[in-house]
Amino acid sequence: MSACYGKAKINETVPPVPAPYQPEQDPQLRSVILAEYSEAVRAIDRKAKGMAYDRARRHRRTGREEVRFMLAVKHKLNETQARLIFPGL
Repeated sequence: MSACYGKAKINETVPPVPAPYQPEQDPQLRSVILAEYSEAVRAIDRKAKGMAYDRARRHRRTGREEVRFMLAVKHKLNETQARLIFPGL
């Protein structure tokens, strides 16, 4: 009779390593971000209606950029992920 000291047989299967989380492909997060973005863009457009043409144009452009940046920071997205989520980047 031979003893196998220190060599235990392991019959457990190890689950595979989960794929890394990709927020740009998460439909719930994407819909939340796009809803917040749409709401902010509507507010920017409402505010721009009372401005002169050039000032309103600049306000819309810079305002949308700021909203995208703030949402990316809020939801911890890097630049590539943000570009995949936001329309028109």
